Amino acid sequence: AGRPNRVGVLNFKPDLIWIKALGGTESHSWNDTVRGAGRRIISDSTGAENAGGIAELTEDGFVGSAGYGSDGDGSGHNFVAWCWKAGNETTVNDDGTHQTTVSVNKDAGFSIITYTGDVSGTSVQETIGHGLDETPEFVIVKDLTNTTNWRVYHKGLAASGATATANTLYLNTTGAQTGAAARIADVNATTITLGGGTDDGGGVIGNDRRHVAYAWHGVEGYSKFGTYVGNNNADGPFVYTGFKPAFTICKRYESSSGANWLMHDNKRNPYNPVDNYLIVEGTSSGQSDHVGSSVDYLSNGFKMRGTDSATNASGGSYIYIAFAEMPFKYSRAR
Repeated sequence: AGRPNRVGVLNFKPDLIWIKALGGTESHSWNDTVRGAGRRIISDSTGAENAGGIAELTEDGFVGSAGYGSDGDGSGHNFVAWCWKAGNETTVNDDGTHQTTVSVNKDAGFSIITYTGDVSGTSVQETIGHGLDETPEFVIVKDLTNTTNWRVYHKGLAASGATATANTLYLNTTGAQTGAAARIADVNATTITLGGGTDDGGGVIGNDRRHVAYAWHGVEGYSKFGTYVGNNNADGPFVYTGFKPAFTICKRYESSSGANWLMHDNKRNPYNPVDNYLIVEGTSSGQSDHVGSSVDYLSNGFKMRGTDSATNASGGSYIYIAFAEMPFKYSRAR
């Protein structure tokens, strides 16, 4: 009572909360504890950080505020939230050339990083410490100060044979991998290397611009980041993860015609085939039920069951992100 929009169903205090309305025109809203409550960024937009989203993070969930999404308070809408636990507190990290503030969950392979850029020019590279003890396999960076694309690094892009200058995707667009100068150029067990440049408003290390980065690496039985090749068949490719997925995102990265970032999960669609998807980028539409992008969540991985080009084009190259339904260990994401 007296706490509207309170969600208290988690068994942990979340550090990253990603919220999306299932209907209407609400945007994808991201809040985290390092930047603080009431400061959201929107992954289907290039916009800077703004007020709204989560008013308070609690020990078992969060309290929403006006500004869940683009139309204000989200009145009358049903929502889905994906939540991750980092460290529940922050530390200063001096491993890179830029000092960072980090919240880190080493067991779960997840880190939230904030920093302020202090360089300009088109050929500069700087490093930031991420606080993990393994090399990140999936990294997202967003300039909080200006209108810029969301930069994405995924280990599968490098594995695809792409050159080091063409290993970037944008979370907010359907575009293929690109060689933008402002990019996540390299990663290792200590730091993330950010390629210089002032294109697209700076992007990753623009002078006097605040940034946030989210970094993950795979953890056995809990999370996995990899690639697969489509076959345009309802008996689609099987992707081994070593666990039953609860949440997946896939993206075709080599197609010049573009492809959506498609999200599936077992809370909105608890039975196979999982065909209620959400689109991450470039749209604020709600969920869609489409058999063409169906996926089966199996005990040790997932299998594509549709023939939509966004998930299973013949010869199409895809990256994926997967988190477990019932992690055998390090169970702190939901």
